[in-house]
Amino acid sequence: MFISWPAVNSLIIMPRPEEAPHGLSIRDNDGRKEIFDPVRKCYVVLSPEEWVRQNFLHLLLHTLRFPEGLIGVETTLKVGKLSKRADIVVYNRKGEPKMLVECKRQGRKITVRAFEQAIRYNLALGIQYIVLTNGESTYCYELDYSSLMARPIPSVPAADIIL
Repeated sequence: MFISWPAVNSLIIMPRPEEAPHGLSIRDNDGRKEIFDPVRKCYVVLSPEEWVRQNFLHLLLHTLRFPEGLIGVETTLKVGKLSKRADIVVYNRKGEPKMLVECKRQGRKITVRAFEQAIRYNLALGIQYIVLTNGESTYCYELDYSSLMARPIPSVPAADIIL
């Protein structure tokens, strides 16, 4: 099984939702805060985990320049007979899943259990890269299937590497 933990890369420190930076659209809907998801093309409830997911999507789309059409959000995966959801899946131009991103809310420690969850999801997809983030710490790995190891990498892979 894949083993290698941890390797932290403090990629970004995400601001709090009330600051709504860099073009993220937040609205109040009958007393409920919602944030616009550019991939799903709709407003979703602004939970602490959703805040991290939307900020990471913004990083993928606007900083790393991944095409919107090659990103899946809340993607359903089959793990054995169970259906699970992956926070973010990035595909290459052939439609093959290449990177899985697991988001946790700010302040929640990213544990070995979260890493193992991402690995389980990966087994269903055969993904090359796994990223775990809580908006304060980001862990990035490249999976090596020949040695069954998850090799820490210093940052989220750029679009030209994935695509």
